[in-house]
Amino acid sequence: MQFFLEGYRIMIRSIPVCLIALFISGRITAVEFANPYVHIWYYEASDSVLRDEGLLMDFLSQVFILADSYSDDPTVEFGELNEEQLRQEIIDLNESMGIFKLTTTGFEILKVSD
Repeated sequence: MQFFLEGYRIMIRSIPVCLIALFISGRITAVEFANPYVHIWYYEASDSVLRDEGLLMDFLSQVFILADSYSDDPTVEFGELNEEQLRQEIIDLNESMGIFKLTTTGFEILKVSD
């Protein structure tokens, strides 16, 4: 049972990272990324085990703030991000934190905690 739970935690953890990888690689749009990501993050943030993931949870939380700031309205207001800005902010955040790298077949998680 413990093995199943560990596998489940790894799988759940990879869902938001997979969404992020799909978005920054240009495979999905900001509309396809932002809303699902925000909903998944709410689930992730409520899981006490996943909250203890340190650096990864910090990264996912910061991406949540960015995704929540996304607007598909062409008249973006102060504090809102358009698709290009959202993508670049997430790329910059990932580069500064070194959480994962894109590969030809998907992504590789580099860091989970400090």
